[in-house]
Amino acid sequence: MQKSSFFHSVKGLEEKISTGLIKTLGFCLHITSILQREYVARSTKVILAHIGCSGFVTGRLLFYKGESSFQRPALAEPPEVEDKRWQTARRHVSAELKRQIRYLRNNDNPQARAAVGVIETHLMALADPVVSREIEWKIYQEKKSAPHAIAEVFEQFIQSLKKIPDLLIQEKARDVEDIKSRLLSCFQQEKKPASAFEGALVYASSLLPGELIELARAGARGFILEQSSPTAHELIVARALEKPLLYGIEQPLSQELEGKTVTLDALHGRLYLYPTKGKAAQIPSLVPPNKIKRGFGVFLNLSLPEELKAIEASPVRQVGLFRSEIFFLEKDKYPSFKEQEEFYREMMAPFSGQLFYFRLFDISQDKKFHRDEKIPLSERSIRYLIKNPDILKTQLKALVRAHERVRCQLVILIPMVSFTEEILFVKKILAKLTSEEIPIAAMLETPASCHMLPFWKNLVYSYNIGTNDLFQFHTGTERHSSDEKSLGYLLHQGNLSLLESLQRQSHGKKVIHCGELLSRRGWLSLLVAMGFRDFSINVAQLPYLLQHLDQIDIDKAKKSLKAICQTDSLKNRIELYLELNS
Repeated sequence: MQKSSFFHSVKGLEEKISTGLIKTLGFCLHITSILQREYVARSTKVILAHIGCSGFVTGRLLFYKGESSFQRPALAEPPEVEDKRWQTARRHVSAELKRQIRYLRNNDNPQARAAVGVIETHLMALADPVVSREIEWKIYQEKKSAPHAIAEVFEQFIQSLKKIPDLLIQEKARDVEDIKSRLLSCFQQEKKPASAFEGALVYASSLLPGELIELARAGARGFILEQSSPTAHELIVARALEKPLLYGIEQPLSQELEGKTVTLDALHGRLYLYPTKGKAAQIPSLVPPNKIKRGFGVFLNLSLPEELKAIEASPVRQVGLFRSEIFFLEKDKYPSFKEQEEFYREMMAPFSGQLFYFRLFDISQDKKFHRDEKIPLSERSIRYLIKNPDILKTQLKALVRAHERVRCQLVILIPMVSFTEEILFVKKILAKLTSEEIPIAAMLETPASCHMLPFWKNLVYSYNIGTNDLFQFHTGTERHSSDEKSLGYLLHQGNLSLLESLQRQSHGKKVIHCGELLSRRGWLSLLVAMGFRDFSINVAQLPYLLQHLDQIDIDKAKKSLKAICQTDSLKNRIELYLELNS
């Protein structure tokens, strides 16, 4: 039987998922894992979890077990009848997908575009002629019922995708499972009324993207999932619809909690059970200070024009990390000089006279414009730009032109730099484009770069630390690991020692920490205890960073840091951190 371009072409799969996944990475508010742990605070029980989509909401808890069960008759109807049932189900699901696309497009949220891409991929798969042929073969030749045939064919594709050794491709299995679930639900005899979900906080083992959309349309206010991952499409949909979501609760909640009032705090990664008015003070309220605590420098992470509206009332007016590639990731080719120049000028305009760290295109396997191109680790980021100098020259030329019109304190940030030659290469191109001395900063994301500070002290203006990649390479741990030891790699003594050594070797130069992990009090406290004073964070998480800075007890933080570094017990390190984070 002829192979399907959708189900059997890895390149085709990558092309469809790249936009949806990567568009949201710039907004991803929780780029490292938090250990799953329960503790009781007086009468309010608190469960820690991962943040899938930020928000804060209280409501009644409703358990959701899925709507994919169906009746499987022992004997199938005549093939013509079963074929008609299959065609009816396909038309129904196709119409449902198109309604969801319209719903997402009408949502006033820039991230909804990524979710639209996910659902359009579902439509593409549903219309695949190979799927129809295989289902019809099982109906007419093997005498299977329509639901039997659908289940078997789609399960075959799901298992094939799961065998591909690529996490992004394996994620497509969830899309195929979603289509399977939608089709099989057409054969289900009983369904819960949509009104049952109005105002509810939905708890489920897992959710498919389509299920989340339907639940949101039915009035669900938030979601708690036992299982998911930072790249999962259901998280993309939740962000597009701005529905608070927590995931990674390994110990299932008791069925007795259904109908009880709970508070979903997807700002701090906490689920509050049994919240009462008498204990309301235990749920943290956010009252960010109006100004930055003396002695600290706070910067913003930016990616898209939509974020500029959010900074109007912000006390922060400097950018510590501008991800220059995020805006262009939906394009099939690299943006032109004119496109780049206009975009950079728009993004720099509100920061005239202020520091603006501009990161060059961070091109990697999960962030690339050429969808059919494989980029190994050894050729990503600055190495990719050096290998493709025309791309780098166009970007620097557009940046220089934009800077001539908007006079901010521009600093060019080199991503994943490890070699001195990489810095010199950028400087050489800049020298041909402008007589102005534009400072260079190094993004410390590899262990090798951390040892280069003594050699770069006369070459760079400052350093920006990307702990997400740095810790991944330093400990050999997946950056999106979601197992119970995920907090352990963050608190690895080697990681903490490495950061302390960076502070000592910085020769007085500014060292800026970048990432949404800074919104967590415990991690921020450890960095402050090490002596770091400059931080850059997503604008949505800025209030929490400012609040935590204002409340940090430096003496306590130093004692906790010393204790964490001195204990060889992973369990003890985690206990000390959680105490500091509470």
